[in-house]
Amino acid sequence: MIAQAHTYWLGSAPNAQADAWVVDAGAFDAARPGLDVARTVVCLRAAGTRGFERALERPRAAGIGVLMLLGARDISDVCAITECCPQTVMPVIDTLQGLDQLRAIANLPGVARLVFDGSAIARQLGIEHEDGLLAHRAHTVLASRLAGLPAPVDDGSLPPERARQLGFGACLCRDAADLKAAHLAFASSRSSASPTSTPHEPS
Repeated sequence: MIAQAHTYWLGSAPNAQADAWVVDAGAFDAARPGLDVARTVVCLRAAGTRGFERALERPRAAGIGVLMLLGARDISDVCAITECCPQTVMPVIDTLQGLDQLRAIANLPGVARLVFDGSAIARQLGIEHEDGLLAHRAHTVLASRLAGLPAPVDDGSLPPERARQLGFGACLCRDAADLKAAHLAFASSRSSASPTSTPHEPS
């Protein structure tokens, strides 16, 4: 299942070595020919931004099942998708408001998995060392576990092995080195992954 993948590729074209490809909604039309729908996640800008509704319609019409949502601040941002679309959502926790509403977001029907953007959170909090994010990462892991979601996705600001040690189950990958490290880090998770974690069904 794509929401339980271990490697999410952020390159400009699909990568056969990655479990899933994350394509920006703005590039979706160009990427659509030959697209592997089952291994594609479409990334949307924050709810309410210009062109959001149109960007939402294209992947829905193409049969994309999972959407990644940037700028998730509260449950209303996520509900802007789940209340009108059949897709499940991977909210990106990249705002302080979203961090504050983490548990509520994680428990929403239609949420498939959380993505923690450590780089964005660190900038907003003025944190200069990764250790300053440990509590927030632990909070994200805890919220995911209590909500019955797969272990969260790291934004790639940590080495994959370190992310795994902190309770994360996947990472965003930007180059071949990221992919190789992630496959090595999460190899044991693949063999022992539980098939029982499923996204909340939208109401």
